Amino acid sequence: MKNLLLFVFAGAFLPLHAQYLNIKIDSGQAYGECSIIMNPKNTNQIVGGSNLNNVYTSTDGGATWMKQELFSVSDGGDPTGAVDTNGIFYFAHLQSGQGANNCYSSSNGGVNWSTVGQFGVTSVK
Repeated sequence: MKNLLLFVFAGAFLPLHAQYLNIKIDSGQAYGECSIIMNPKNTNQIVGGSNLNNVYTSTDGGATWMKQELFSVSDGGDPTGAVDTNGIFYFAHLQSGQGANNCYSSSNGGVNWSTVGQFGVTSVK
């Protein structure tokens, strides 16, 4: 019991630090609903997104970030993403109004994006 108390007492005086430093990527961004994806095979590649059509890419583990806007001006938010076992990132936003939502892919860590296709078509036949 004496050793346990000594351990707890000594631990109370050790400096505490957060594991990661929080960084605000975009000071002009007021919207929420953020999403972040890290390539598990290359943790230097991180892709984040926020409403309405913003994509943020880091190729150095989050030390620096590049902001882009996705192609379609009608993208309306709720960003989500994934990365596959080949390191290809997939990113999607809801589309404003009626129609379908767009999905994008990047094979270079989020530096460039291509449209994969549409999903969730709302018109019923």
